[in-house]
Amino acid sequence: MQQTLHDQGITSAGVRAGTVHVLGTNQTTTGVTPSDIAGFWHFHWTKGSGRSSLAGLGGNGVLVASDFASAHHLAPGSSLAAQTPSGVTLNLVVSGVYQSSHLDPLLGALTINTSLFDRSFTTPGDRQVYVNLPTQTAATSARPFRRRRFLNISCTCRLAQSLTVL
Repeated sequence: MQQTLHDQGITSAGVRAGTVHVLGTNQTTTGVTPSDIAGFWHFHWTKGSGRSSLAGLGGNGVLVASDFASAHHLAPGSSLAAQTPSGVTLNLVVSGVYQSSHLDPLLGALTINTSLFDRSFTTPGDRQVYVNLPTQTAATSARPFRRRRFLNISCTCRLAQSLTVL
């Protein structure tokens, strides 16, 4: 199905979410597919981080929100251990630090790749899914999806240059 949607010019990015215990605190951890999220989210990198930081999420790489990084003196190359609620320990290496939004952060204090997230959390699932439709498709396709529920996920569509499902 994903390939069929992609063939029609429809792209999407899922953001998974869970909680880990790290450096004495419980923090939201998000899981993303780097190539997918790059099409929907513009990262504001701090000094020493950049576009390659996102690509560094393979394996045990982690992106860290700047406020959390500052509070714990973390920078690219720093190591940290995080524990999931099921007891899985993630030994992570900071691949980048980004400036997070204080109003409504999309990502948690820590962001790892989706495959590591899925292996580490017992009930992985998307917290948010972003969908981009080509302009000609968006105009005709958005109407049936406004205010719908899919698989226990509430969807609200906004139509602009692209369709975003929140």
